[in-house]
Amino acid sequence: NYTPKLIDCGLAKLLTDSQVVEQRGGRSVFTMGSSMAGQAIGTPGYMCPSVLSGRQYGDRAEVFSFGVVLLEVLTGKLTAAVKPSGLYDYYINANEQEEELTLSALDVRAVSDGSGETCKQVAAPLIQLASRCCGAQKNRPKMQPLLAELRALEQQHCQLTQEEMQSRLASATVRSEAVAGVIAEAMREAQRLQAAAEQRNRLERRAQEKAAQRECC
Repeated sequence: NYTPKLIDCGLAKLLTDSQVVEQRGGRSVFTMGSSMAGQAIGTPGYMCPSVLSGRQYGDRAEVFSFGVVLLEVLTGKLTAAVKPSGLYDYYINANEQEEELTLSALDVRAVSDGSGETCKQVAAPLIQLASRCCGAQKNRPKMQPLLAELRALEQQHCQLTQEEMQSRLASATVRSEAVAGVIAEAMREAQRLQAAAEQRNRLERRAQEKAAQRECC
């Protein structure tokens, strides 16, 4: 139904000698085959160039991988299908760049305003975000601020899908039922207190009446 789902941002890590032993022993969480110690392993096209060149792996390497996925969403192309070395080199890498990442490079389905026309208010910041994710490592955003930017764009420009509307309606219904339950419980407690107060008042009046009768007699 054309609903995008993020499946994988790629994998990149350097193996130590002990990790290689674990990998070969079947106890590793890595999804690729055994490798020589110190050799970078990962998904071609998604791995950060700094990891490929032997630098230390870090969280910004994952941001690069996310940037490649974002490029795929924006351009409608799989990085593995862009020869010779993927979307990063084709659009971002200054040494290998074959085409600038502009509005004309985007798949209209990714940034449409609903009429088939590119929505510049969405496209421009997404192009900038993808470029930052795949740019120089020191300039890449952290993942949490990155996600905050995406959520802000979603709130400003995206209509809710039917699934999202149903989910929000269900959540609102649950909250309403919970609030109604709390109100009902509060009302029952108020009624109980009122009944107790009335009972007290009746007992006090009876005591007063009996006292008055004793004084008269």
